[in-house]
Amino acid sequence: MIFRSARIKVKAFTLVEMLVAIAIFSIISLSIFAAFAAGMKLNARSERSLKAYGDALIALEKMTREIENMVAYDFSGSYPGKKDVSAQPGSIEFLLAAADGLKAVRYALRPAEETTVRGTTIGQTTDKNVQVKNVILKEAPLMVLVRQERDFVDFLREGFEPGHDEILSKIVVDGGLTFRFARKSAGELSWVESPPDSDLPIGVRIELTLAPEGSKRGEYKFSRDVLVPTGSLGAGN
Repeated sequence: MIFRSARIKVKAFTLVEMLVAIAIFSIISLSIFAAFAAGMKLNARSERSLKAYGDALIALEKMTREIENMVAYDFSGSYPGKKDVSAQPGSIEFLLAAADGLKAVRYALRPAEETTVRGTTIGQTTDKNVQVKNVILKEAPLMVLVRQERDFVDFLREGFEPGHDEILSKIVVDGGLTFRFARKSAGELSWVESPPDSDLPIGVRIELTLAPEGSKRGEYKFSRDVLVPTGSLGAGN
């Protein structure tokens, strides 16, 4: 009887093949990781942009609705120092007619530590145009945009006091809220920093700058022109 030995051939990877496979796997893994990281960064930028646009739409819509319905009041008899509309850098004050009487309304910027939260406004989208300027990089402290409302009698006695503010946005750049007032002179319409001494302005331009990131961040600039139907065409002359 003849016995023949069986030879079993085992096919294995060589060291060179293993190194090539590891290199290919590493390249593919790095590509996937880079694509994932880029997607995360894009998502973060999108969230910051949406935050800026959302806050801007809420704030601009609320200010627009109330500014275009401001009313006039004759202070000359008892309070000659007061005006229908007054504005300073970062704030505006005016009067509104409500079902329960006249109200004084103020929009202003405050440092976060000076603001007592009463509620955060949740607004609706709007179809009105919002002009957006280029995004720039700058370092600036963030401020809180608040709305205050007081009964007319309390306003005359005490004015506006900090506290119990309605917060519209917490990402406003310091100095990022300005108001300009329409003035018609010699048939030309221009925008000035001060409201007219008498009568209501025929229009108000709101400029708002938001920055949803950290110290070095992109600034998102928004502006809106608001027509005041009750304003005087001769205002500011």
